[in-house]
Amino acid sequence: MKRIGLWLLLCLFCLLPMGCSAVESSPEPVVPSDEIRILDGSWVDEHENYLILNAAENRYVFVTRSGRVGGGIYRPLSESPVLLFCGASFRLTQDEGGISFSCEGMQGEEGLPGGLFYRSSKRYYEIPAADLSGTWVSSSGNALTLDGENMTYRYSAQNGEIKGDLQDAQDGRGWFLSTENGKVFLSVARDKNALVLLERFLTGTAEETFTRQ
Repeated sequence: MKRIGLWLLLCLFCLLPMGCSAVESSPEPVVPSDEIRILDGSWVDEHENYLILNAAENRYVFVTRSGRVGGGIYRPLSESPVLLFCGASFRLTQDEGGISFSCEGMQGEEGLPGGLFYRSSKRYYEIPAADLSGTWVSSSGNALTLDGENMTYRYSAQNGEIKGDLQDAQDGRGWFLSTENGKVFLSVARDKNALVLLERFLTGTAEETFTRQ
């Protein structure tokens, strides 16, 4: 009888609620997936700058009117969606059927457009380094060789040659060539058979167009 009584006492003890365990193990509030993904998809402003948001991957893609494509970090919490661009945080605000950006704190070398972005059906994706590999030649005969595996480039012109790193800082501005004078960003055509150097380079021109060989 003593053994049975002890067994019943132990069972009763196990059934009693533990005072602090419920508080310690309480789950964090979960934001419904439909609220997190409410802004997912493609957006465009009046100047044809595109923004593509993907909450599942915490990523965004930003495409400028010049065709430069870059990806970065997107924090999709429904109450305060934020994306990181060029070293600064930009809060997304829904307004008049579109979205706009406001910079929080100091802005970096470049900011996001100030106008409204509206829904678009177009889709853009980040460009893998492997898709850039190869030799590209301009109409003036200058050659640009990109190595997506080793992340390097070689630029050859009549007045000299430059070698350096091919980089993407993952700050929303995309691929660029690192030079002594700064960054030279690339604008790559959607079919990936042509690209443009967007800043002044060895030729001294504002832009230089190359086609894939």
